[in-house]
Amino acid sequence: MNIGFNLDPDTLTTHGVVLGRTGSGKTGLITRIVEQLPAYTAAIVYDIKHDLSNIAVDQTHWNVHHQVSVQPQAGSILDAIKAKPNLRAFLEHVPPTRWLARLKDPPSVLGIIYKDFRGIPLETFISHREREKAIVALLSLPRQPSAPPLDITGRSIIRSEPTGDQLQTIVDALGTPLLPASTRLRLLVVIDECRNLIPGNGNPATKQPLATLLSRGRAFGVGVLLGTQHPMDICYRSLSNVGTWFIGALRGRDLHRDLRHECNAYVIESLAPRQFYVPRYKEVLNVSTCNTNLRGPIAWPQAT
Repeated sequence: MNIGFNLDPDTLTTHGVVLGRTGSGKTGLITRIVEQLPAYTAAIVYDIKHDLSNIAVDQTHWNVHHQVSVQPQAGSILDAIKAKPNLRAFLEHVPPTRWLARLKDPPSVLGIIYKDFRGIPLETFISHREREKAIVALLSLPRQPSAPPLDITGRSIIRSEPTGDQLQTIVDALGTPLLPASTRLRLLVVIDECRNLIPGNGNPATKQPLATLLSRGRAFGVGVLLGTQHPMDICYRSLSNVGTWFIGALRGRDLHRDLRHECNAYVIESLAPRQFYVPRYKEVLNVSTCNTNLRGPIAWPQAT
């Protein structure tokens, strides 16, 4: 980065957005920011395009995953089932592995298995609606996870798009011992190419938790860094919560339509690749070339 331009990491508790068309150097800037995070800051980097994993090559404290899992609160679901006396009695003499089968195909009259309720019609004892609710609750219990859990306190690169459940897990951790109130940057969530994750129109599963992180994360030291090619990929209400903008080369149409009130169009139009204008500091930032330690294209015989 330019000598003399220092970005306080704690500034990113007010979040950041990197804007620029293809080839403008968005990924390089995001890589540089993440590489220079202080040691006390955790990070969750969503590498959707699979070109950010180089961050972890020479740094052993990074974990790279193709996917992560989040576990529903199994205990609370089972407690809710067991809190209903009739439902608890209905399942009491059945092994948990057979609960779904018993709920889906129950005896029409209780008494064959349940001696205490001999002769009572099933619908009188436990209605079809209650059984359906129990089935839905049991189906939502976690299966054996095939991926490691989401780590909020370490540094992870996840080579897939974020899911609503993953982002909601971070939201649920706000104010807990994992993420107490803080003025320092404790966790940075990075999403390169955030298109369709928090749009102005539509309501994908990721929109609400991501909007919550942008509006409430600052109080708990959680920052969000988003990268996208088009400013309108991000809901304008959420974009208003972003304090630091990095604006690279954009198409003239996007620049004049979306950013004519945010910055000097002449400055943006004159930017070269790997240059970003930062309105907060009225500075043009030069991003150094990011050298990759990964081997380039290889022939098929070399891969086998």
